[in-house]
Amino acid sequence: MVVSTRICMAFLDDHPQSHLRVNRDYRSCKLYAAMILLSAINTEPIRIKSMPSTLALVAGLVYQINSLHSRPQDDSIGRTIQQTVYPLTHDMQHPNILVPNRDLSKLLDQYPNGFPYALAGSHFLTDIWIKPQSERFKFCESRSIPADKFQQVFGCGIEEIRRKYFQSGTYHRRVRQGYVPQRKGYTKTRRIRADGEDIPAQFVQFAEMEVPMENNDAGPEDITMVGASLDKIWQQFASDILQKVGNPRNRNLAVTSYSHLAQYNRQQLSIDDINTLDLDQLFTQIQWRRASQEEWEKAFSILFPARGYQPGPSMKHLTGCAYYNNYLDLINQVGEEDALEIHDALCAKSRTLAWVPIYIG
Repeated sequence: MVVSTRICMAFLDDHPQSHLRVNRDYRSCKLYAAMILLSAINTEPIRIKSMPSTLALVAGLVYQINSLHSRPQDDSIGRTIQQTVYPLTHDMQHPNILVPNRDLSKLLDQYPNGFPYALAGSHFLTDIWIKPQSERFKFCESRSIPADKFQQVFGCGIEEIRRKYFQSGTYHRRVRQGYVPQRKGYTKTRRIRADGEDIPAQFVQFAEMEVPMENNDAGPEDITMVGASLDKIWQQFASDILQKVGNPRNRNLAVTSYSHLAQYNRQQLSIDDINTLDLDQLFTQIQWRRASQEEWEKAFSILFPARGYQPGPSMKHLTGCAYYNNYLDLINQVGEEDALEIHDALCAKSRTLAWVPIYIG
């Protein structure tokens, strides 16, 4: 199907307000049509969107939108777009030629395909093909922005258009072998403990403790069993430590990631998996030191703060950890005495670890 961008407008000469209303509706119609086409083009594959003919149509539509409420751009970029997207004529006497009042005979070499003109004084794109009659949206005539002008119009060369506007193509920075992207945002929940596994001894005392519920009619599915919740938090803690391991910023280093484990494998880790001094199973490079009791307790107080603690902006790396948010929710739901007992139990459990992280993220 060929779509003509020309429409007929009837004005009521005897009513000034009609001129304003019709003019406003006319511009709204052109804007709506341009937006429909741009939206449709945006759904096309990158291969189609990056074609010179498609890019020429996009440039014309954007030019149309920008000129709806202001004088059309008439610099070298604007003249390039006009020659590419508007109907052309070789009649130098045409009344609506979009070239400033000059001796057109001296400009013939600059307009080898003809002079762009505005039909009836209004700016309309030349006819285009649309789907399904055509495989893609394009001008009926073969139209594309000249290669020597492409940089001016789009701010980059044709060979870079995919990288700059569509984030695709051979200009992507290649991922080095062994690189594992750091988990951004919230960590993923690890696998559920298998049936038959026992709750750690430090949490047995909470096995039958229920989190107080404000709703007296809460069903069994709404009751939180503290012992089971603590076990999930403890296991998630092990997974989150590795999920949040960062990567070197210096790309010249031989090490690409501080842990060689893929993110999926990190997500499955349990406390038993990380509770080892054979750290090359987990990391490619680390810094460590033997901690004093004071340093150990300080690290624990950061990883598992006391009831009522409100993390600040500097704790962003921890607030992205599932274990941390679940722990704060739990300890702030129980009473003060129960919260202190839970905190002490976790502290006792932490002493069974071979190591603890000083910083996550």
